[in-house]
Amino acid sequence: MAPQELLADIDPPVFALSARSAFEQLSPKEKLYAHHMSRAAYNGARILLNQVSPESETIVDMIFALYGFCNGEWFIFANQCAIGAAEMDRFLDYAAMVLDSLGNYRGYGDRKIIPRISRERLDQLCVRCEEASALFKKVSAAIFCPTPERLGYPDQGGMSSYFPGSLLSKSEITEVSDALLKRGFYLENTSLRKTQAGEDCIYEVLVSSVETGAPTDLDGCFQLEGSHRWVRLVYGHFAAELAEVSASLSKAAHYARNEHQRRYVLELVNYVRRGSVDSQKEASVAWLKDVAPPVETFTGFMECYRDPSSFRCEWEGLVALQNNEQTKAFDEMAGHALDLIKELPWVGVNGGFGDNTLGPFEHERFSRPDFVSLEVLTFCVSNCWTGITGPNFDDIEAAYGLKNIYLSNRAAAVNLNDQVPFIRNEDLAEYKTIRRISFTAIVAVHELIGHACGKLLKETESGEFNFDINDPPISPLSHVAIDTWYKIGQSERSVFGDIYTAFDECLAESVALLLIAHESVQYMVATVEGRRVTVEYHAYLQIISLGLRALLSYDPSTKKWNQSHDRARFAILKTLFEDGDGLLEIEFSTTESGGPDLEISLAKTLVPSVGRRVVESLLLHLQIYRCTADAEHGRPFFEKLTAVDGVFQQFREAVVHHQQYRPLFVQANTVLQEGVVTLIEYPATKEGIIKSWVERGIDTTTDLF
Repeated sequence: MAPQELLADIDPPVFALSARSAFEQLSPKEKLYAHHMSRAAYNGARILLNQVSPESETIVDMIFALYGFCNGEWFIFANQCAIGAAEMDRFLDYAAMVLDSLGNYRGYGDRKIIPRISRERLDQLCVRCEEASALFKKVSAAIFCPTPERLGYPDQGGMSSYFPGSLLSKSEITEVSDALLKRGFYLENTSLRKTQAGEDCIYEVLVSSVETGAPTDLDGCFQLEGSHRWVRLVYGHFAAELAEVSASLSKAAHYARNEHQRRYVLELVNYVRRGSVDSQKEASVAWLKDVAPPVETFTGFMECYRDPSSFRCEWEGLVALQNNEQTKAFDEMAGHALDLIKELPWVGVNGGFGDNTLGPFEHERFSRPDFVSLEVLTFCVSNCWTGITGPNFDDIEAAYGLKNIYLSNRAAAVNLNDQVPFIRNEDLAEYKTIRRISFTAIVAVHELIGHACGKLLKETESGEFNFDINDPPISPLSHVAIDTWYKIGQSERSVFGDIYTAFDECLAESVALLLIAHESVQYMVATVEGRRVTVEYHAYLQIISLGLRALLSYDPSTKKWNQSHDRARFAILKTLFEDGDGLLEIEFSTTESGGPDLEISLAKTLVPSVGRRVVESLLLHLQIYRCTADAEHGRPFFEKLTAVDGVFQQFREAVVHHQQYRPLFVQANTVLQEGVVTLIEYPATKEGIIKSWVERGIDTTTDLF
């Protein structure tokens, strides 16, 4: 029997990401650019499927085969197969969730999805279609097997197709990764496999590229120090899929709006063809120079959340369209970004503003960020995020700045579910009214400042430092000179390891809470909302509520977190609860039906004083540990902060009892016929999700649209 929490959701809510209004405002040339960039994004969908699990791609092919066989007439087909409507509904739940996550592990939470329809009934559906039946036989065992239960290191019982073959141990993965990083090799677009067990094995680094020749000066094969084991670079991983991506990118380049955009796309072509992350970095520079385009894109191996070692990245492709009204409000706030940064607790330490610096723990040079509100047209990704900050390269950020993107039609889904557990009655009506705009403000500051602030102290090259090594800054935590920093070849990921992503998200979310009452944020809120709204109290309430719900991502049997953002929000909740001096109380009770329940009691008058002080202290610790590469103190600090112990174990029981299903998203398609691009939208249903994916044509190598 599969654990209850692994079973597919029953009738999960479905939200349509409509961008028709913004799409119709595009010029014919811009529509062509959006179309071909969307094709490039979706041509990488099979890469993502293969990065999740060995069976994900075959499961999707099975779903496509069944759709083709019954022409999407699911319930007529159910009748023909002597399957009840309820059983067909359970299959459609599963199919829609797999397509929404692009794999049979949840895009948010990383736990396996197992259908509620039985194996016998699913076989009964598939047997009528020869193709579907053959595919089902290949993966039926994997579909229904409850293990591996979650993504993670193979030798710790996890699933990870970043390490195909499951012969690798965590220590081996770390050893090979460290050896590659010391040689200046990027891991973002790689997987790692071991050819055989034993001391004479070869580790193959599979580099995603169309071409098979290495574009780097790094030796294609080298021996690990002190062993008989070798590391070999193997180019051409996902070559067929990336060839399709490259073809679509090349078409898009013809419709670029300016030279920056054209260079961006052509460097992406180099990146996917040669597998060189240096080309992706060049693309990032051009991307940053293309300010506020009507069609914004973000494509490649981008996010490392699902690699247990936090280096390797999933395929991701975004095409989004300018929301002009909200962008004006966000741009106004971005103009005050320096004022916001000056409010952070480490700014001015050991320096102040007298010598025109922000102190040693903040960037010396400030680049005004590009901050836009966009509507998702295409988002080929395992989890549809509400905001993005990029690019993900520290040196590019330091030299050229960042883009901050808020996805307005995705963020609107925060209101999709009406149930709001744990909010006390006296707060409930106002909370429901304000939660959308408070969430907008949290995401806006999180992306604009949270992921942009804070300098990393490092040795940049042998004997060269980006701080005064002869007079190092004084730590505001220990009050003595710092003695740790990033050595050559080190990064946040390599120093902090598997806590890096959650640590970083906790810092960004804490920045949002601390700065949300700032005048420039309040002005943005009033502009977007059309009225003055005080959101600070409700922002704290929302983070606390999300921090409680985050406990769904914690596995008490392994004491591991399965989602970085959830772990980050829980850390803030726990800090406010334990250090808030009467600021926050959470009462455990039982419902009328006898189930466990909670009620959040947040002292409104203490938020501007105690609340800010607690968050400021948390932020200072996170940033100084991060800034100085002090994992020796930073790791135990964060692990203690995210330990689910004491009363939080009881709180988790209530959270599980009130569990709500996350929404699934259905996206539009674009079709090119006789030089004209048309938008096709789909109903907000499970059937709509399946049809939208079938009509993207990712089951062929032909560009159908």
